[in-house]
This record gives sequence, C-alpha cells and structure tokens, in this order.
Amino acid sequence: MLNHLPVRYRVAVWIAGLVAFAGAGAWVAFATQVPLEWQSGAAIGIVLGGLAVASFPRALERAPSDRPDGPHQVV
Repeated sequence: MLNHLPVRYRVAVWIAGLVAFAGAGAWVAFATQVPLEWQSGAAIGIVLGGLAVASFPRALERAPSDRPDGPHQVV
C-alpha cells in the first residue's frame, strides 16, 4: 500500500518515522537509568526506526480491511 504512494509521501513517512524513533531513543537514554548517552540512544532509535518503517508496507498489505471478505464489504 505504501508503494502506491507518490515518492514525496514515501519520503515523508520515512523521515517522520526516523525522527520519531530517534527522539524516542534519545528520550529513553536521557530519562531512564540506562547507561547510555542520548546520542547513542538516538542512534539505536534510528536503526530500530529504519526497521520499523521498512516493515510498514508489508503490514499495510496484510490489513484485513483490504481483503475482499473484510469487514467493510457490502452484501
């Protein structure tokens, strides 16, 4: 489903996902007792964010509402 979007929207989804995960990783490293600097937390967040954003198209393709027998089918 994400592959059907124009390139600029795919880029926007990638950027938003990476920024969100980088911020979450930095926050976890900064606000908890985890022995990491915030920069390391942000780097780990970017790696995890890249994996998560790369899995978005696969997860959206398997959405139950996209199937012909999904809950929104009109009989």
